[in-house]
Amino acid sequence: MITIPGTFALEHLETLNLQDNRLSTLRKQTFHGTSFLQELDLSRNSLSQLSTEQFRNLRNLRILNLSGNHIRSLSRDVFEGTRIETLDLSSNRISIVPSAAFLEVGYTLRDLNLAENLIEHLDSSAFPVSQLINLNLADNRLTILPDNSFVALNGLLSLNLSKNYIQANFKELFHYLPDLKRLYMANCGLKIVPVLPLSNLNILDLSFNAIQVLDQANVQYLTSLKELSLVNNSLNAVPDVRLRILRHLDLSDNPIEIENSGQRGCSVVDCIGLKWVNAFKTYPLIDQLMKQFVVTTLPLLL
Repeated sequence: MITIPGTFALEHLETLNLQDNRLSTLRKQTFHGTSFLQELDLSRNSLSQLSTEQFRNLRNLRILNLSGNHIRSLSRDVFEGTRIETLDLSSNRISIVPSAAFLEVGYTLRDLNLAENLIEHLDSSAFPVSQLINLNLADNRLTILPDNSFVALNGLLSLNLSKNYIQANFKELFHYLPDLKRLYMANCGLKIVPVLPLSNLNILDLSFNAIQVLDQANVQYLTSLKELSLVNNSLNAVPDVRLRILRHLDLSDNPIEIENSGQRGCSVVDCIGLKWVNAFKTYPLIDQLMKQFVVTTLPLLL
């Protein structure tokens, strides 16, 4: 199916799935006969553009999936008249955040996925969506992030910046996200753990970077951290830090070595089983986790 002939005249339709077709164009009035539609899936088609007011009559639309298309930009009025809460624009060809289009759903949008696009730049006007809770920007072309990139997102709870080689003043950048609970920065080219002023953060993913050291100064503000992933970094020692309520720690695929009881140069991944747990009692972080009955077997996926 390359295009949809005519208009859907299904007055009481609530869910419409058109994924995995070959749609390249949509008529302006394609969905005007579906005023009760709540969920629309147009993913994995060949759409390159959407008409102005494409979804104008869909006042009940809450979930819109446009992922896996060829969309480069969105017109200002494309979401006019809708109350979209979840919008998936991942795996398209967007190079500039379509801020003007988001204005139409600025008070309803809560979940925005822009992963796997071509976005290079953010600024203070990028996200005029004050109710946003989840934002996914993974696998774009972001490099330098201005301090005010997230200034309008005070209520954000989850942010994914993975697979972007980012340079930023992270302390200032995240100053505007006081309620953030989940932060994903895997494969961001990090060589040190940035100081994050995020006292409510529960989950931090720093896997697949080039981090060599983690000390207390790096995590001083992370008083609510429960899960920390440092998979596939360059750590050669168990981090000597205290995280009061940490429950899950993943240090797998690091070149960590220990020296204990005559075992010199013994790789953690190769050598440590339950019998080696005592070797880590000198490390506050591991000792803390043991006391919380988290450690059972190793390698360290806790």
